[in-house]
Amino acid sequence: MSIVLGEDDCIVCTKSTLKQARIKASGKVYHEGCFVCTNCKNSLESFFNVQGKLYCDDCERNLFAKKCVKCSLAIESTVVTAKGKTFHNDCFRCGGVSIILYILLKYKINN
Repeated sequence: MSIVLGEDDCIVCTKSTLKQARIKASGKVYHEGCFVCTNCKNSLESFFNVQGKLYCDDCERNLFAKKCVKCSLAIESTVVTAKGKTFHNDCFRCGGVSIILYILLKYKINN
């Protein structure tokens, strides 16, 4: 048995919403109290929609962003990939001399 939602029903709790006290996001209707991150349950100021589920910025970054193999932090800008591994620009270094390889590669390409 499946529940049929009306156009003013909250997608989370399935109860009716008042037009002045609801949030519409990604084509769905939410009560203000139901508009929370799928992972941490904090209220959403902004969100990412991942396969129909809403996530706050922090949870989206921690759960879905590529991680640097050297420092394990999420990579939010340019990704350097070598031998199938991902790095921050500043973490991609030669193990022997600790020179940032990204700068050397950029120099070699530009000169």
